[in-house]
Amino acid sequence: MSWQVFPRRLTELTLSADKVTSERATAAMMKQKKIDLAAIEAAVRAAM
Repeated sequence: MSWQVFPRRLTELTLSADKVTSERATAAMMKQKKIDLAAIEAAVRAAM
């Protein structure tokens, strides 16, 4: 069995009302085996 703690911030980013933010966060997350929140936040900031 495999599991991982799911950070609240990741939920905020992937379910954001801002479509660009949610798309970038989801795309960054899907490339990862282990959640790297700093990398996901960097991907979101790149959109700004």
